[in-house]
Amino acid sequence: QIRRQPSNPQTPDSVIADFLTEKNQYDLLITNPPYSRSIEFITKAKKLIRNKFCLLLPIGYLNGKRRFEFAFASKAFPLKRVIIFVPNLHLGHAKSSADTLVTGGLIGYAWYIWERGYVGDPTISWIENLVD
Repeated sequence: QIRRQPSNPQTPDSVIADFLTEKNQYDLLITNPPYSRSIEFITKAKKLIRNKFCLLLPIGYLNGKRRFEFAFASKAFPLKRVIIFVPNLHLGHAKSSADTLVTGGLIGYAWYIWERGYVGDPTISWIENLVD
């Protein structure tokens, strides 16, 4: 689903829609897609997003021939940056929420950021969670 930010940030209303059927263009997309459909999300984002998009994906997403071809080989809309969470996030933990994210999960996650027209190799950096 896609949550469109209202034109007036003071208005709490937003519209929810299925991103894969979306036809409107946007400047930016930030999402945590279903991992089984991530290539569909990346392909769709490269068509609809004008500037950049960010997807939360497992670190292992960097590996794989099919993913390389669809996600990383583009020169028009290349991967610009990977930001890795340290320690690992523990997504899906019963006590995790937007306010209290439990860390120390078994799977490493990162923000993958694509930017239209970026020239160069992707960079890697880390987000260190200093809260114990």
